[in-house]
Amino acid sequence: MGTKNNYGKRFRAELLIFTAFAAITVFVIWPLLIRAGSSVYGVPNDNIGAIWWLWWLKNYRSFSASVQTCPLIGYPFGAYFSPVPMEPIQYSFYRFSLLFLNEAFVFNLDILLSFLLSGITMYYLVKHITRDRKSAFFGGLAYLIAPYHAYQTMFVGGGIAPVQWMPLYILTLLKYCDKPNAKRALILGISAVLVAGTSVHYALFTGLFTVFFLVGRYSYKYFKRRKYPDSKCKASASFLMSSKRSLLLSLLVVLIVVLFSAPFYTLGLLKSDKKGQWDITTTPSQLRVEEHYVKNSAHPKDYILPTRRNLLWRLLSGATSDVETLDIQKSLYLGLTLIILSGLSVAFAFRKEKQERATFEDSGLLTGDYRTEADFNGKLLFKANLFGFFVAGIASLLFSLKPYFYIGGAKILMPSYAFMIFVPWFRWYLRIGSVVQLCAVVLASVGLYLLLTSIKAKWKNFTLFGL
Repeated sequence: MGTKNNYGKRFRAELLIFTAFAAITVFVIWPLLIRAGSSVYGVPNDNIGAIWWLWWLKNYRSFSASVQTCPLIGYPFGAYFSPVPMEPIQYSFYRFSLLFLNEAFVFNLDILLSFLLSGITMYYLVKHITRDRKSAFFGGLAYLIAPYHAYQTMFVGGGIAPVQWMPLYILTLLKYCDKPNAKRALILGISAVLVAGTSVHYALFTGLFTVFFLVGRYSYKYFKRRKYPDSKCKASASFLMSSKRSLLLSLLVVLIVVLFSAPFYTLGLLKSDKKGQWDITTTPSQLRVEEHYVKNSAHPKDYILPTRRNLLWRLLSGATSDVETLDIQKSLYLGLTLIILSGLSVAFAFRKEKQERATFEDSGLLTGDYRTEADFNGKLLFKANLFGFFVAGIASLLFSLKPYFYIGGAKILMPSYAFMIFVPWFRWYLRIGSVVQLCAVVLASVGLYLLLTSIKAKWKNFTLFGL
């Protein structure tokens, strides 16, 4: 009976939290909810073209045409669309929804779900890391209202909207890293396919995140193991590919993702560049030039300085006008709250603790905060994950910047220059700032957890939001 009561209590608490996320989603997109069938979220831009394309998917049979050949554009020959969707899961969602709803409603439904689900998936990711519901609520809220999601969705939508699957993928990645087995490998592969099948951009970003995160996580554990070579700290010696079995499981995950996404990505790119009787393609070549790569990159200040519409910033900076274009670079703004709390969590990860030295350099006994070896392993793994998010966030920030800059007459290449060579279809380098914001939200949530833990040690009855 006690177990059922505890389960019911947890369910009620999370139902309350998810209801709050739903209410905030309605507030963020209002009044779109009551005009979902006739209005568009954001400002006229790529989203208008996306809605037109949904209209064509719904109505192409009325023109006795195929879905990939539209006679309404490029008269008299028509225009050619790729018959192979690069993002098949997103495409399937659209085709199914269009059976019951009009194109504007389907587009807006996709936007609405992306806000709501982003809060929920981030909530579970932070809860897995901190085991704390209050910090998880903060993380879900911060990710739900993150400027990147709102700005990018206002202009584009579609393949840029579904940021909600990245936290889910990272959650399954953490669980797999903690205990590699066949079941977790399959779940990790499915979550990766979900990301890859909804957005080619986020497929690229999560791939980069995985590399950066694992390098940071392993580096932290490796140096700890070097520091305490005689310790029994098993967590410091483990790695994603620490055995033949875990290596094979990891390769299985990669194989699942490649087998699913490679045909769609390869054929989608090749077919989208196919020319019809007009000497044109659906992706104009002038959009893939060096000028756009540079223009569509981020600047470090974009992560720090808010828009002039921010009242506090106007007062501090002395700005007298709120007239400002909807600069897409403003989508990268992190905010002081995330920056300060992230700094707190990073400081914790780097903190040198006397207990570690006492435990392994002097007596070899477990003292202080570490009552058992499992306590030490758990705290070390906790810090290793923090360092992994820190490395992933910094690396993503560097990759979001311009591909090069000049010092005098010397051209200095930046990490994002690799995109120009290996991923030429990708031209909005600032969009990898979505990973920077994701890492900042996770680190800030941990920072809040550490702050609350410190406060709770002094005031036992301290609660937040009554949770």
